[in-house]
Amino acid sequence: MPKAGRYDYPANDLEYCIEKLRKIIEVCKADTIKREVAADALGMAIRGGATSSLFASMAIYGLVETHEGELRITELGKSIIFGEPDEVERAKGESVRKVALFADIFDQYGANVTEEQLRIFLRQKAYVDVAKVQSLTNIIGNIFKKVAIHLKSAEVAKPVEVAPTVGRREITMPEEAIPKEVLGELRTTDYGVLKIKDILSADLAMKIIEGLKAKLQAKAEEKGR
Repeated sequence: MPKAGRYDYPANDLEYCIEKLRKIIEVCKADTIKREVAADALGMAIRGGATSSLFASMAIYGLVETHEGELRITELGKSIIFGEPDEVERAKGESVRKVALFADIFDQYGANVTEEQLRIFLRQKAYVDVAKVQSLTNIIGNIFKKVAIHLKSAEVAKPVEVAPTVGRREITMPEEAIPKEVLGELRTTDYGVLKIKDILSADLAMKIIEGLKAKLQAKAEEKGR
C-alpha cells in the first residue's frame, strides 16, 4: 500500500476499483473469491504488482476484505454494485471517506484543493519528507480530483450528533444533514447509534434525549449540594 507520510492511500481511484469489482462479480458470481481466481477473472497476473495494488486499493476503499489469500466482498461493495442510484452515491461517499488522507484533505480544503494547499497539507499534516512532496502532490492530487465528487455527496449526509457543551448536551442537526430516506442519526456513548427514519425511531430518540437530560440534571443537582 502506498504511503504519504503517516497516511496510507490507494494507488487506484474509486471508479477504476468499482469497474474491476463489477467484473470479478460478473465472472465469479460469489461473495468470497480466491485472489488467483479474481486475478484470472480480470486477465491480470496473479503475482503482478498491478494486481496487488488493485486489491489493496479495493480494501482501503472498503469494497473488499482480504484474508488468507481471499477477497470477500463487503456490504459496502455490494451496495455500490447492486444498490439503487441514491444508495450507490451514498455508499461511494462512505467508501472514499474510509481513506483518511482523502477525508482529511476534503475536510480542510474542500473538493477544489489547490496544488499549493495540497503541498502544505502533505508537509504539515502528513509529515511527508520535503524531497517527496512534489511527486506525491501530483500523484495524490490526480486521484483526489477523481474521488472528491463523492465526498461532496457524503457531506450532505452528515449525521445528527450529540455535541458536548458546558453543563449540558444538545442535539445539532443542520438542514443539509437530512437525506431523503433517513433524517439522521443520534449518537451517544450510553445508547450507541440510532437511525432516525420514521415516527417510531424519532419518538425513541426523544425518549433517549429526555433520559440523558434527566441524568445531567441529577448530576448538576448533586454538585450543587
